[in-house]
Amino acid sequence: MSSFELLIVLPIIFGFLGYLINFLRNEFYFLGAFLNFYYAIRIFLMSRKIEITRKIFDVLNFSIDKLSGFIILFISLFTLLILIYSIRYLKYYEKKKEYFYYLLLIGAIGCGIALAGDILTLIIFWGILLSLIFGFFQLTTKNNGESAFIKSIFILGLSDFLLILGLALLFISYGNISLNWRLSLNNTINILAFILITIGCFAKAGAIPLHSWIPDISKVMPASTMAFIPASLDKLLGIYLLLRASYYLFDLNTNFILKNYLMIIGSITILAAVLMALIQKEAMRLLSFHAVSQVGYMVLGIGTGIPIGIAGGLFHMLNNVIYKTALFLTTGQVEFWTKETKIEKLGGLATNMPITFTSFLISALAISGIPPLNGFFSKWMVYQGVIYLYKEGNYLFPLYLLAAMLGSILTLASFLKLTHSIFLGERPKEYERIKEVNFSLWFPSTLLAFLCVLFGILAIPLPLKGLIYPSLPFKIEEFGFWQPLLAFILIILGTIIGFIIYLLRTIKKVERKEIFVGGEMLKEEERHFSGDQFYSPIKEAPLLSKGYEFGEEGSFDFYNYFKAIFGVLSLLFKKVIDYILELIYQVIAYLSEIFGGLLRKIQSGILSDYLVVIFIGIIIILLILVL
Repeated sequence: MSSFELLIVLPIIFGFLGYLINFLRNEFYFLGAFLNFYYAIRIFLMSRKIEITRKIFDVLNFSIDKLSGFIILFISLFTLLILIYSIRYLKYYEKKKEYFYYLLLIGAIGCGIALAGDILTLIIFWGILLSLIFGFFQLTTKNNGESAFIKSIFILGLSDFLLILGLALLFISYGNISLNWRLSLNNTINILAFILITIGCFAKAGAIPLHSWIPDISKVMPASTMAFIPASLDKLLGIYLLLRASYYLFDLNTNFILKNYLMIIGSITILAAVLMALIQKEAMRLLSFHAVSQVGYMVLGIGTGIPIGIAGGLFHMLNNVIYKTALFLTTGQVEFWTKETKIEKLGGLATNMPITFTSFLISALAISGIPPLNGFFSKWMVYQGVIYLYKEGNYLFPLYLLAAMLGSILTLASFLKLTHSIFLGERPKEYERIKEVNFSLWFPSTLLAFLCVLFGILAIPLPLKGLIYPSLPFKIEEFGFWQPLLAFILIILGTIIGFIIYLLRTIKKVERKEIFVGGEMLKEEERHFSGDQFYSPIKEAPLLSKGYEFGEEGSFDFYNYFKAIFGVLSLLFKKVIDYILELIYQVIAYLSEIFGGLLRKIQSGILSDYLVVIFIGIIIILLILVL
């Protein structure tokens, strides 16, 4: 077997062994994930030198290039990190044996999607992954989460069906072509296929209007599942396929309208999701809306058709996967001790959980686009791509730029609220004895926070020149100016100077004084000021109040429209069936009445009438026997 097959087969085998042998369960699961990561590194290194294609049983066609090699590397890395985290996080979970097996299967099949070299192979692996995700969701959904589970199945199932339909259209038109054909988007079949494929990518990545399954499942699934599926795997595969479809399978630059279609979706996703995130009062749900909002930057960057913007979109996908996963994991670490995710009931945990707080803070600053962290650099590249649109005569670029920049500001505001609510302010009395989580829980999020810093300060030599630029089929020309290392040095210098100034001033010890409200002294437990009410007044703002009202009622959730349409159809179907049954009943009743009338006439009491009937009956029987 080559590294291609071993990448997929080994985690499946070791996952099965872990499922069967209880006393070595964790060891087998870890070995499966580790070997998956090992072969991913080998394939990644091979992809840097040469593109490789390999046929399996004349059915599956595996192909590796620099883009797929980079995606496989991070799918495997996140599978391994989530496994390490979940061993402790789900220690008392009843179905952890099945959970870990699903985790390895999904990681392996996810790698298979990135390895797919033609349409048929992609359809096969995409369909298998969909089935596994359904099983995984069913396994991890809490008892009260049936509606969220059904919603996620419906949206993902329908969108994946449309994606496969788009691929099937290409299969019928051109045969089992490779995913690098660069078809022109100037004929109806290609345009229709492209739109269908992008719908599947949007649902997988979580772009509006197919995003609503992510906030809903966040309330009923553990943090490790949220960190693995919507935060990392779905972003990697959804954006990978969107990029592959836009510039490898098709050539998006041949259709101006479709480019704007992507950029409009991206801009709306950024703004709408971050506005919803601002008013959330539950940590996982707030993070889920940000997981949606950040997809907008990726779609916007890819939609520009400008090399620096496309590279920015791909880089932002990588950055988002890193800091978003870290945010879900650190919030899960808080939940691990407190059993709570409502932000009004949290607070003051920074001193109890310093490692968790540091990882969370770095990730929060990264997603907010604060320099010199990685989130700033990728957004900066997307901005450059959008600004460059004016040279192509696309005068919508100010709107796209405004949406992107405003989204970044609102993201920062939202994370100020979340950081304050969980880690700062007055600590509730019941959390005084909470301590830092153990190594296997804080290690994955700390490593990811470190990558946020590393990929920001050394963005050009490490992720861009090592991963992003080689993965794209065109040369990247940077025209903006930003020196992350210089900015980092200046920030450090500023921090040192500020600290010196702080030391030179008189440092006063914090004094705690009694607080009186309405002439009465507040008790200690009443002093807790939660940040959950931050930004609540914006719900009353003239231009936003109706939007929030519609949003909370589900008016922007396409699932509700589908649900209503299918409800009406099922009602009509029921009416039609009822009508048909009623008609059949009436026909039978009518015939029975006629037949009963005949029988009544026969029952005359006259012997000759009975003999005639007997005679006719004998004739009928003889005719049946003869014929």
